[in-house]
Amino acid sequence: MKKSLKVVALLVAMLAMSLFLTACGSSYGKIESALEENGYKKVETSSQGQNVVEESDVAVTAHFFTKEINLVLVLEFKATEDMKEFYADSETMQGLLKDIQDEGSAEEFYEALEDAGLAKGNCLVLCLNPLYASAVADIVKNA
Repeated sequence: MKKSLKVVALLVAMLAMSLFLTACGSSYGKIESALEENGYKKVETSSQGQNVVEESDVAVTAHFFTKEINLVLVLEFKATEDMKEFYADSETMQGLLKDIQDEGSAEEFYEALEDAGLAKGNCLVLCLNPLYASAVADIVKNA
C-alpha cells in the first residue's frame, strides 16, 4: 500500500512539474496564431527591426507580421522582466511607448503594457500603423 501511494505521489508531482514548466513557456506561439487567424502574414526580419533590437544588451528576438498597409512588430524576450530593462535601454522604445509609465516594479510596468494590449507573456507587440493599433491591441488581449 505504501509503495503504491509513493508511486501515485511521484506521478502527481511529475505531472504538476510538467504543467508548471509548460506554463512558463513563450507566449509567442499564441500571438503568432492570433495574428495569422486575423489575416496577418509573417515576414522576414528587416534591418530597421534589428536596429531597434541591437540598441539594448537584453536578449530579444524580433518578429514581423504584415496585413494590407500595417506592420506589427513582436519582440520576444526570454523573461517578462527583460521588457522593462529593454525599455530603459532603448530610446526608440521610450518614444514608441511614451504613454506607458516605467516607474515602479517590472510587474507594474508589464501590467500597464498588458492592459494597453501591448504585451502578452514574454512578448511585446507594437503596431506601427496607428490606424490599426486598437485592432491589434484587441488581438493581443484575446490571444
